[in-house]
Amino acid sequence: NIVQLDNVYYNVDSTWDAGAMEYSFFLKNEADFTDHERDESYDTEDFHEYYPMASESYPYKPLPYGTCGDNLTWELNSRGVLTISGEGEMTSGFENMTEITSVVIGDGVTKILPGAFGGCTYLKSFTIDEGNGYYETIDGVIFTEDLGTLVAFPTGKSGTYNVPDSTTTIGEKAFYNRINPGAFVIPASVTTVEDYAFAEF
Repeated sequence: NIVQLDNVYYNVDSTWDAGAMEYSFFLKNEADFTDHERDESYDTEDFHEYYPMASESYPYKPLPYGTCGDNLTWELNSRGVLTISGEGEMTSGFENMTEITSVVIGDGVTKILPGAFGGCTYLKSFTIDEGNGYYETIDGVIFTEDLGTLVAFPTGKSGTYNVPDSTTTIGEKAFYNRINPGAFVIPASVTTVEDYAFAEF
């Protein structure tokens, strides 16, 4: 297959790249499109005149991915959505990753690392998979499943925030390194504020 970008054409083989984390046959010029041989009917002078192929492969940037626990993986798509999958506890975080706009946490995540998302300037909301028995979200904010502890507030979320009346504890580093300004309204139900809950605010 070929696709057009900026008035030139590139080779693509989505079948050979299917399931790969890094693509080998995506937006390639003729020289870099290895292990493929063009059919004679698509290799004529008229064809190349009508479909001018790029002289260089497209300099795309592979989407980042990695691990954040012994059995947890993460990947960040082109829209800034970070998805954490697998089972177990988070052992590393994503501090100051300004590409992140939202986070989706899978049903197998059993512990979220305190302060894991501090300084993520454009992080506006969290989503917890409905099958997760450890955490819930309200208005994009993470709480323990019983809604008693506020676990993590999106550091890029702006405006005044009213902590729900069900909350009894502000968790460790819950508002850690919040970027956008805004006030908090904390109800009388909150009796415990854990270490560094508002650190580097």
